[in-house]
Amino acid sequence: FCSFDLESAGELAGIVQMSAQLWRPNPVDVTGQDVIVEEETFNSYVCPPDGAIWNEQACRQSHGLGPASEVIKNARDFAFVWTQFQDWFSRNTSPHEKCIFVAWNGATCDLRWIWRHLQAPRSELNMPPGMKYFLDPLKVIRHYKSCALHPVKSKLESLELGSVYKFITGTNLNGAHDSLVDVKAQTEIVT
Repeated sequence: FCSFDLESAGELAGIVQMSAQLWRPNPVDVTGQDVIVEEETFNSYVCPPDGAIWNEQACRQSHGLGPASEVIKNARDFAFVWTQFQDWFSRNTSPHEKCIFVAWNGATCDLRWIWRHLQAPRSELNMPPGMKYFLDPLKVIRHYKSCALHPVKSKLESLELGSVYKFITGTNLNGAHDSLVDVKAQTEIVT
């Protein structure tokens, strides 16, 4: 499994941070409940293209990044960061493994942004070869009333990542909207 998240600066600026974490079932656990979470995570900032129009109010309210942030000024473009992500994925998976791309509310957000880049005219970017499937934990929670996290059972008023994380762990998700923090929280929720 590849837990994935990104942060954006709005529709006219694009992706500004991208993070991922891998985990897999423990092959020696006969119950299938134990997982091995890889230590090495992926986390990189992305510099939007010149002329990008930032939604600065939304950025202040979520991740706090802006065009003057040092991490953004020192960041590379999406194509470079995506290539780094593919290299990280290749180093941490074997060629025969098939992977599930996991993204909270990912079909409406993360995947949409990724496809914009991967399917852009003349794009040479693609998904890593082992990335074959997609899972949206939010969609699973909403769909299956038998899920312990479904509002019918949990009485959760919100299914935002931070709310579900607090329900499971009993602690607040400090640093939410930093994609690496969100990725680790998502991994903990799903595993």
